[in-house]
Amino acid sequence: MKARIRFAVGAILAIGAFLAGAFVGSSGRDPQASGPAAVAPAASMSAARRESRRTAVHFATRAAVALVRPEFLREPTRQAAVIGRLALPERRAEFTKRAEQSYAYLAGRLGVGAGAVPVTLRTIPLGWRIDAYGGHTAEVALWRLLVIATPTSPRSEAMATTLRMALRFRGGRWWIDRLIDDRPGPTPDISSLATAPPEFVAQVESLRPYRSFVP
Repeated sequence: MKARIRFAVGAILAIGAFLAGAFVGSSGRDPQASGPAAVAPAASMSAARRESRRTAVHFATRAAVALVRPEFLREPTRQAAVIGRLALPERRAEFTKRAEQSYAYLAGRLGVGAGAVPVTLRTIPLGWRIDAYGGHTAEVALWRLLVIATPTSPRSEAMATTLRMALRFRGGRWWIDRLIDDRPGPTPDISSLATAPPEFVAQVESLRPYRSFVP
């Protein structure tokens, strides 16, 4: 089981990379977005810009948490409803297909099935960074901890990754346009994947803690 759990952590990371291929990302202004940008006083525009950045980070964080759920291992089709609330309509079919394939593969390698022991599988947000922002588009990086364990496993396993997603503002809210990538680290010295201290400090300091949530 220990080997299975270690494999599972890597497989969780692979889910992010696999799903990233589901989106052929677009760029530029949302064709459905309309309205002049420069109609409010500068102070109001600045406040609106801060609020838009804030909501982009909030949405990206909720999406990252929602896409990693233990019930998807036994019932991959349940992902469709979640993806339908997160992804742009034109992205949903391919995103759902890849997600179902990814979780079915992971479930098979873990030996998860009907009557199997429960699996703890979740993502814990640790920090965030806005890599790009254009009013109707945003790229957000989320530093997170992926955790997996079962009651019978010798120990729980975790992997720190940085997930980057491209968002698009449409219809008064944010949507996932594409998952850019999901890479290991920055990782503290708790495993063979440990990030060297200088690089670890540099990467972590580029990610603001959630207690200071105003961009």
